[in-house]
Amino acid sequence: MAHLVEKIVALESRAALLERTVGTAAASPAAAALPSADIKGRLSEILAAIEKDRSEAEAIRAERDALQSENEALKEQVAKLNYRCKHLVRALDENDKAAKK
Repeated sequence: MAHLVEKIVALESRAALLERTVGTAAASPAAAALPSADIKGRLSEILAAIEKDRSEAEAIRAERDALQSENEALKEQVAKLNYRCKHLVRALDENDKAAKK
């Protein structure tokens, strides 16, 4: 679970870095010297990378949410089964005591 959160944070930071890079590249004087087609191509690559990272992050979030739901359901099930076991053991102990009398 922690691994998934770390991966999401890493992907979000990469996306933010790419967005800042795009903003810096578009505003820099060196960018003005580059042909427009090169800039558009590079921006398209960066945008594709951002979208890929975003879709991966969404998939990881969905998986994390599903796992959290499953974990909660299993915790409830374990609590119910522990309760049942406790009462079954108590009933068996009472039966044993009654049989010994």
